[in-house]
Amino acid sequence: MGAGRHRHDIPAARALKHSSLREWLTAVGCHHTDTYRHCLFVTGFAVAFAQHLGMRDGDQRRLTRAALLHDVGKAFIPVGILDKPGKLTDEEMAVMREHPRRVSGQRGV
Repeated sequence: MGAGRHRHDIPAARALKHSSLREWLTAVGCHHTDTYRHCLFVTGFAVAFAQHLGMRDGDQRRLTRAALLHDVGKAFIPVGILDKPGKLTDEEMAVMREHPRRVSGQRGV
């Protein structure tokens, strides 16, 4: 972290503390634009599929929230791993596999 920057200044750390959907998405977007876009694309497909199936409104809202949040743990993965061209090493894959656990059990997720 840069000089004078504390952990609570990091968007992902603020999102962990406050747990709002907007803050989670902001944290992801600030950390990695491609992951943010991916979350939005997945959400669009999930909403379209839910509507195609005729899901109830409440179920559609839950699915939408889940789609938006499905990769927020990647806000804790180093950008060098997220952007690495080619195959990840075993160690990098181990880090990547941790992204769902980075936020599971957090308030609001």
